[in-house]
Amino acid sequence: MLAAWNSTACAENCSGHGECLNGTCFCEIQFIGEECRTTNTSYFAAFATIFFLVALVCLVQLVVCIAAEWQRLKAPTFLRACRITTQKVLYFVVFLASVIRGAYFTSPTAFKEGWSRSLLSAYYPLLLSGSSLIVCFWAEIFHLRDLRWEHRQFLSKSFLAFVTFNIISYSLLVAEFLTSHFFKTAPENESFYSDIFNGCYAVLLFIVVIFFLIYGIEVFFKVRGGFLLDEGAPTRPIAEEARQLFNFDANDVQPVAAKSVDTSQLHQSRLGLLSQALMLTSVVAFLCSETLGHFWKSKVPIYSRNWHNLVFRVVEIGVALWFPCVLWNCMSPEELWILNPKRLLKRKDYGSGADGAGSSGLSGPSRSVDPKSAKSETISAYSESRLLYRKLYNS
Repeated sequence: MLAAWNSTACAENCSGHGECLNGTCFCEIQFIGEECRTTNTSYFAAFATIFFLVALVCLVQLVVCIAAEWQRLKAPTFLRACRITTQKVLYFVVFLASVIRGAYFTSPTAFKEGWSRSLLSAYYPLLLSGSSLIVCFWAEIFHLRDLRWEHRQFLSKSFLAFVTFNIISYSLLVAEFLTSHFFKTAPENESFYSDIFNGCYAVLLFIVVIFFLIYGIEVFFKVRGGFLLDEGAPTRPIAEEARQLFNFDANDVQPVAAKSVDTSQLHQSRLGLLSQALMLTSVVAFLCSETLGHFWKSKVPIYSRNWHNLVFRVVEIGVALWFPCVLWNCMSPEELWILNPKRLLKRKDYGSGADGAGSSGLSGPSRSVDPKSAKSETISAYSESRLLYRKLYNS
């Protein structure tokens, strides 16, 4: 059987794009025809269309996001509406990655071999940029509890780490570009260099996946992090509130945490986290398999390699499509669990009970409040309203 697969009875050995079995060429998925000479237009057109659609969705979301910020500004200007935010950067990065990957699938034969390989590899640094940005954002949410992060525009303490990591990833892309365009090497050496760079991308992406899971589990599975703390309140009451919120009550069978967490948002966040982690891990595995392709591809039938390629490309689409899906609300980023983990907690509503005493509760089971605390909050609110009235009156 192996001898039949390796037979060279076919014309020109299937043009190097397939395998010969009993005088018939079985082509790689990218090629068709009796001698595997013709490009498989359906394969490339399908993936190009999908990637361009993803790019179009991200572009529309980016424009809507800018328009929404323009409307929120008291003195709107184009530059202020286009200021850098985590949401906009994610839209732009995924848009650029999808456009580049769509350009590759549009007409791979129109590019020289070096350009084609560069377009194919440019997807991974951009993917690393988007994923590492989310990791840094969640890391700040988890560690920097004293910062008001809900309406922050971009990274603060982790910005240097984000830039350093991306310098490394884009340096690999530049090195690959220089190697393929300015250093004349034998075809087998070019394939070797390509495998080396794929392995480097796999290592960087694996590091991102590890931290993606670490902070994702801490924030969305253990429901911990700076988002649990009310902004602007003293440190000791905040710590006490967080401790009461996530400890068991001796007089209650059910923990308070189970009462205060929005289960719908919690399930959405966990599903989104695990799905992206699974797809990123699959991309790492596929890149590693491409790096080690010389050891196994010649031993595997052509149809298995075609399925391997097809699944690989579908997973790449899933990774890119995940971003516009979880960032679906362009106009109100505070409604997104990925940018506002406080969505996992039920909203706190303050009001007066039937007996006249102040009560504070999460939008589920209510919690009793000390009357003195309620009274002080009422006095504070009354003082602020009087101060605001005086300012309006004097103006």
